[in-house]
Amino acid sequence: MMGNRVLFFITIIMAITAHCLAFAENQYADEVAVIEAMTSAMGGFADKMENASSTEDVIAATDALSDALDKLGQKMKAVTEKHPDWIDKTPDEVKDVMERYREAEGRFNSSLNELVRYTNDHIDNQALNDSFQRLNLIMYKMYQ
Repeated sequence: MMGNRVLFFITIIMAITAHCLAFAENQYADEVAVIEAMTSAMGGFADKMENASSTEDVIAATDALSDALDKLGQKMKAVTEKHPDWIDKTPDEVKDVMERYREAEGRFNSSLNELVRYTNDHIDNQALNDSFQRLNLIMYKMYQ
């Protein structure tokens, strides 16, 4: 009888421990999903811009980024507002995803600068200007 109680107690302790570990791994699951999606969008834009060989390619890259930011912008804003400390003090559970984000962010910023230069160099291309204008508006709305 005593053995059954001990076994039952150990089973309960193991279940609670497993639950706590699962919670620790998943406590930032929503934030990680948003950051990973944003990382993918930024990296995809950088890839497309680095491989663009025509104005149509630049427009396609810009439109794809606009579509992604339109879906993710407010979610990413919510993550950064909820966890502003992650810039300086990143929790261990999200260090890897934040590292990938920061790497993508560097490439993204370079590609965004290239987009601005390219758009300025092709100022009379209305389709390019419309695409760039849409991106600007979506990015502006992200921070409103």
